Amino acid sequence: MDRLDEETVEQFHDSLDRCGSTSKFLGRFYQIFSASSPEVAARFTDTNFKTQIRALKTSFYMAMLASDKDSEASDYLERIAMRHNHQQLDIKPEFYTLWMDSMIVAVSEFDPQFDHHIEQVWRRFMQPAIEFMSSRY
Repeated sequence: MDRLDEETVEQFHDSLDRCGSTSKFLGRFYQIFSASSPEVAARFTDTNFKTQIRALKTSFYMAMLASDKDSEASDYLERIAMRHNHQQLDIKPEFYTLWMDSMIVAVSEFDPQFDHHIEQVWRRFMQPAIEFMSSRY
């Protein structure tokens, strides 16, 4: 994954802290994401959201580390990408656009400092991970 500039990582982390990175914030994200498409909703029918939320929290921090070329974090993201590919969970690349847009809506609801700049920080931060996941489809 491409290295992110320190300012983007720091601003992302600050926004994530303001959102609380809690089950409430990420639970709301999954509500929005599931409502974004019947096909997405179908993917979460039998999901244990407590486990899913924990995995997403871990992935945020691993994405931060991977941007610094941390090999352990990169290996973790590789495993996640392979799990999401067409041979396993079959998470189509177009779902990542819905994922990102849903995350932005959730952030806008939970980050009291949310504005256009914060939206762009989240998009810049997540873009390398989304491109990486899509490339492994």
